[in-house]
Formats: sequence, C-alpha cells, structure tokens
Amino acid sequence: PDGATNRSQNWPALLSATRPQMGELQISFRVDTAVANATYPLRVELYAADSAGSPVTLIGTSTIAAADAQTNRSITLTPSVGVGFITAIATDADGNSSEYSDLLD
Repeated sequence: PDGATNRSQNWPALLSATRPQMGELQISFRVDTAVANATYPLRVELYAADSAGSPVTLIGTSTIAAADAQTNRSITLTPSVGVGFITAIATDADGNSSEYSDLLD
C-alpha cells in the first residue's frame, strides 16, 4: 500500500500490451490493493497518454470484484485513437483513487 489518504489504494501495474488482431489492443494489468484497503468493486480506467504520462483519451474501463482482488487481469480494446503510451488509474466504490500508473509503451 502507498500510505496515502486514499486508504492506500494502489495504482494499476500495467504488465503488457499486445495487438492480437488488426485494430485491437490487449492490455494486461494488476491492482495490488488489499480488500481491507478499498471498497470493492474497483473501476480501472485505461488512457492513451502523452510521453510525460498525462492521460489524454479514455480508451477503456474494467471492473474488479473483491473475489478477483490482486489477480492479473486482461482487457481487449478497439481504441478509436492512436495509442503510443498507456496509463491507468484505479478508483474504489467510495471514490478513493490511486495515483496514475507508470507508463506502458
């Protein structure tokens, strides 16, 4: 946990991004937030980002139930914008948000 005022809500760790088919983007990630440190479900928002890490365009969302806490997840998207860098943020059901994740390119 990060020890912040957001109940130690951890940011999503972006593990990989692949292109399984033309136009698709598959992103693997994990949110290491313990059930005691968040009110589940968590909403993970994935963004196309600039090279400085600032989110530019929302490209997809995923929901994590308490039963799936701290597991690797994967989402396949069809972004309507070009994606060079990806960042993400996790928000719990009470509105506690993490910091943005490290960039994935």
